[in-house]
Amino acid sequence: MVDEYIVSAVPVGSNTLVERYALGYSSATVRNELMGLEEAGYALSPHTSAGRIPTDAGYRIVVNSLLLNPTSLRSTPDFGTPGYRQWSLFSSEQYMETRHWGMLLSLSSFTGCLALLWAPTMSKTIFHRGIPALLEQPEFKDARLVLPLLQLLENHTDVLSLLATVMRRPGVVIRIGGENKDSQLSAFSLIASSYGKDRTDGVVAVVGPTRLDYRRAILAVSTASKILETN
Repeated sequence: MVDEYIVSAVPVGSNTLVERYALGYSSATVRNELMGLEEAGYALSPHTSAGRIPTDAGYRIVVNSLLLNPTSLRSTPDFGTPGYRQWSLFSSEQYMETRHWGMLLSLSSFTGCLALLWAPTMSKTIFHRGIPALLEQPEFKDARLVLPLLQLLENHTDVLSLLATVMRRPGVVIRIGGENKDSQLSAFSLIASSYGKDRTDGVVAVVGPTRLDYRRAILAVSTASKILETN
């Protein structure tokens, strides 16, 4: 159900799952399973549809299964964007800002999310890019739904506080919807990683809808942090 909803952004019904995934079960059996997921708090049924969508808890189950299976996260994404190719050509510190912008362009293009980068040892600026990519997501057709995030970005202190919570944390930090302490991010997921010596050189992150390809986002952020760490 989660995989189908991530791709389609449409509430998922039992008939869809049976027809597209060759589950080997009847539609009635799958419908009962979906009802069980809803009762357990892992799915919900929007009032306008008979289908179901994952809750934050449902996404968390999927993310935890990814983290428990490291082999699913071993491939290295090929960002393959002009921004990344341009970024990778620079090595001098005087081009650090250009490299940061290139990395953000790559991350945003690859994930369809807002990309953030904070490198306090290099600059006081919190770089961000990708609002247009975020607005292309189906759940944000009404741009007003992105307003809480835009308001957050306007407050340097709030963004700094958000990214500072990731500093020194091992691995990739994933916060889904209501797991974010800031209520302005309750409709979004944050995928972030610190990098550098003692993981204090900076933080790279993406912010997107909870309906997110988590494997792709985790791979992208993990790869970006490693690149930033070695350049």
